[in-house]
Amino acid sequence: MSKLRPSSPAVWRVALGLLAVCLLLCACSQQRKSQGAPYKVLIYGHDNESAKAVEAKLTLTFISHLPQRERLLTVERTANEKKAHLARCLVSIDTDSRKHHDTRLHLTTNRWARPQLALHITTPSASHLRHFLATRGDLICQQIEAFEKRQTVADLRHSHERNVEQLMRKQTGHTLWVPKSLNAVKEGKDFIWVAAGESHDALNICLYSYPATGLDAEQLIRMRDSIMKVNIPGELPGTYMQTEREWEPIARPLGDAEKPEMELYALWNMNGDAMGGPFVCRARLDPDKQRVIVAEGFIFAPGKRKRPHLKMAEAIISTLN
Repeated sequence: MSKLRPSSPAVWRVALGLLAVCLLLCACSQQRKSQGAPYKVLIYGHDNESAKAVEAKLTLTFISHLPQRERLLTVERTANEKKAHLARCLVSIDTDSRKHHDTRLHLTTNRWARPQLALHITTPSASHLRHFLATRGDLICQQIEAFEKRQTVADLRHSHERNVEQLMRKQTGHTLWVPKSLNAVKEGKDFIWVAAGESHDALNICLYSYPATGLDAEQLIRMRDSIMKVNIPGELPGTYMQTEREWEPIARPLGDAEKPEMELYALWNMNGDAMGGPFVCRARLDPDKQRVIVAEGFIFAPGKRKRPHLKMAEAIISTLN
């Protein structure tokens, strides 16, 4: 078989293909890093009334699983296009009655920077946009929440405390991805409690299980209180953690009939001591082993914002495996 000469069209096609791949890889590697903290949203638009309408909707959206009112999002407006394109989370608004006959929403990811979620709103007028926000504005918040949770899980997948992961697998047969800052561990029977070592972080993660053939909220709370009483005593003699009963827990079914799961939000307090805070847990029934495995994040941050810790807890317990 004769060898291809340098001038062969096949050689040039291969070379051009390799060059295109290299340019694509270089472009991806050089994509700019987005700016902004998680759950911070930048609003960009030239129509002041439309921008104000979106800002009001996002600013007045609160986390429903906390005893005190705490905003879901931190919101800022800008007229600087370059700044907008670097935002971690962007809501851009194009108000023009000549181009748009109704209000529409579409999104892009990692268009100008990474990681990035950009929600693009096109609308004929601010009044039309306000009607859209009144009926479908929650979609914007839901998309932002989903994006931030996905990003946190992706970060945890890339960097988490491997020693804790191995210990959880050995102790319970299940794992969670926890941040490397949570590296202090306490073990009990079918129970692991992970917290920060020296930094006194507000977030605590627990993984535990109990025997059961079904999954319901009341049983989950009863078993939780029994397990926490044994494994998380208070600083004072005779004190222990329990679920706060004066605040109605919020339970949400997940999974399906064959593999039922439940997400539960509630408050905890220390029986006999003035301590407390919110917690969220995800419970999963293992019908073969006739056990329920529970991943929980509880927070103790008196006088401080709970949002960052609660959202981190939600992401961590979603990695239950």
